[in-house]
Amino acid sequence: MKGNKFLMSFKKINFRPSYNSANTNVVKFFYNPVLSEAVKYDRIAGYFDSTSLAIASKGIYNFIQNHGHMRLLCGVQLSPEDLDSILNADDLKDVINTNFLNDLSHIDDELKLNHVKLLGWMIANNYLEIKIGVKSCENEFQGGILHSKIGILYDNSNNYLTFSGSNNETAAGWKYNIESFKVFLSWDGSEKFTKDDIDTFEDFWNNDNPNLDVMDIPKASKEGLIKIAPKNEYELNKLILKIYNPEVDKRKLFKHQEEAIDAWFNNDKNGIFEMATGTGKTFTALKCLERVLNEENNVLTVIACPFAHLVEQWADDVAQLGLGKIYRLYGSANSKWKADLETLMFDLELNSVENPIILTTHNTFSSDFFKEEIQEFSGKTMLIADEMHHLGAKTFSGGLLSCYDYRLGLSATPQKYMDEEATEFILNYFGRVIYEFGISKALTSRNPINHQTYLTPYEYYPEKIELTSDEFKEYEELSQKISRILSWSKNRDDDNEALDVLLFKRRAIVNNAINKYDLLYKILRKMSNPDHLIIFCSDKQLPKVMKILDEENIVPKHRFTKDEGAHKSKMYGGLSEREYLLQQFDKGVYKVLVAIKCLNEGVDVPSADKVIIMSSTTNPIEYVQRRGRVLRRYPGKDKAYIYDMVVIPETRDQISKGIINNELNRLMDFIQTAENKGSCTKKLKKWGVLGAI
Repeated sequence: MKGNKFLMSFKKINFRPSYNSANTNVVKFFYNPVLSEAVKYDRIAGYFDSTSLAIASKGIYNFIQNHGHMRLLCGVQLSPEDLDSILNADDLKDVINTNFLNDLSHIDDELKLNHVKLLGWMIANNYLEIKIGVKSCENEFQGGILHSKIGILYDNSNNYLTFSGSNNETAAGWKYNIESFKVFLSWDGSEKFTKDDIDTFEDFWNNDNPNLDVMDIPKASKEGLIKIAPKNEYELNKLILKIYNPEVDKRKLFKHQEEAIDAWFNNDKNGIFEMATGTGKTFTALKCLERVLNEENNVLTVIACPFAHLVEQWADDVAQLGLGKIYRLYGSANSKWKADLETLMFDLELNSVENPIILTTHNTFSSDFFKEEIQEFSGKTMLIADEMHHLGAKTFSGGLLSCYDYRLGLSATPQKYMDEEATEFILNYFGRVIYEFGISKALTSRNPINHQTYLTPYEYYPEKIELTSDEFKEYEELSQKISRILSWSKNRDDDNEALDVLLFKRRAIVNNAINKYDLLYKILRKMSNPDHLIIFCSDKQLPKVMKILDEENIVPKHRFTKDEGAHKSKMYGGLSEREYLLQQFDKGVYKVLVAIKCLNEGVDVPSADKVIIMSSTTNPIEYVQRRGRVLRRYPGKDKAYIYDMVVIPETRDQISKGIINNELNRLMDFIQTAENKGSCTKKLKKWGVLGAI
């Protein structure tokens, strides 16, 4: 396991002068943040028994990630019978071994046992040294115990801290009692206290105190710990999962997910899952990976996502399942990703790391450096491509290397819009669509546990507006320019760039139609309870939409754009700004999120039950994803409501028919699976547009 190369500093943490478990989660607010920044940990931790070891491993996972080194000094409790049987140091070690191994074999608390296993792994991999301290006087062992409770931690920025207090090191104390301790920092004027604790520890550890006899952990006890330790990093991560998140293993595969996994393995571990948003693509893909890792050794996995915020969601899911060591290798999360990738590939060839999982973006995944490093690896490789339709673009398609042995593509819409050649390429690369569970199935098939459909049924309300005369005139002029370019040439790159610009400008007229603002007022006023609402709009519309929400007193609300950060921050309690906003939205703190494109793909907003679409492209990938934002299941959510602003000119000339055709593609898609399909069809007939396509 490689160390963290980033500069770690305790000064990032807002310390309290003391902590009390009666009113504070000391693991969450002290151990975890401190050990996340620490590279060295010295600890005096009560008796040498399973409970003390379990206590000492609180929050230790982050410390392991830092390649930290721990020195643990434990006391030993000797009964009168033990003291009578001890004549020399060898006798003492025999007693310690007997008592400890007996204790180890009788641990009936799984969580405590898992903590001890974790420290066993640290011993086996040279992350941990344990010594035993026995009270003595003139070379005679006595019945008293080493009862000091001190912790000393160091970061790699020359900062250190100590903590000491009750920290009751018994099973009852760990689970039920209230513990408190004070913290002293080297950089805030507490050097005297920190120096005293450090001197005490070093005095004991080096066996320089005449009243304490300190020895290495007896061989049999050490071997007993190593014997129960995880044998590799895959087992280690599964163990860590059980310690820090014991609820996650309760998730079970549904029938459609099991069918998808079987289809992938039956297709030589290649293929595409075409599964509707909210039907468990990610979990299904990771269960494919889990099965591969259970069957094979030394597999390098690459999970590539279109956006950084999706990478972080995958990181959480991978960590939940404890599948392997995660490497975030992309620029916005890790400025040293190239050096880290080189180190990882070197370690892989030396077999010093097992089953690593690289999380990256499509952009990094397709870069020359990334491709060259991956191609050098001689072992088995697996690629999971989230929203794989993006990889049909020339910018990214170079990342689809032939060296990936196992390939899994994920998308609700695997075809690349208006590009048959790119679509055929990505379908062939991944092995075609081998399993499909689309929105129609998800809205009709029922979950066997709660007997609900997998997605929330929805009602669809298309609402018509017209362009103003000026807007229609500008749309007509752009259409004429587009027609001229198409008649000149369809192959020249310059013409294609000019065409793209004109098409974008023309679509922007429809998206930003001025009459949509009056329609927004009407839709909002019709809502009896305008909360858990998402409004999709354009950059241009966003300020006006926010103002309208204020005027209608629909607050609090918040924008959700590219400017809201995707990286975790202490400012938001360890969440990213986006995660924090979504959390507050789920809780009802924010009634409305006003989004541009950042909620299009992959972002989970399960509590949302209403959406207003003011702006949309003609690309089905986008509007299908936007519909998917409100169809995920959520407690108490029985139905979703989609309001769609549609531009339908009254005239029926060629230009108007073009506008109507573009709009109707989306409408007909949404109507097909809506619960109020009949009333929607009647509305389109009333508009006189059903024959326009």
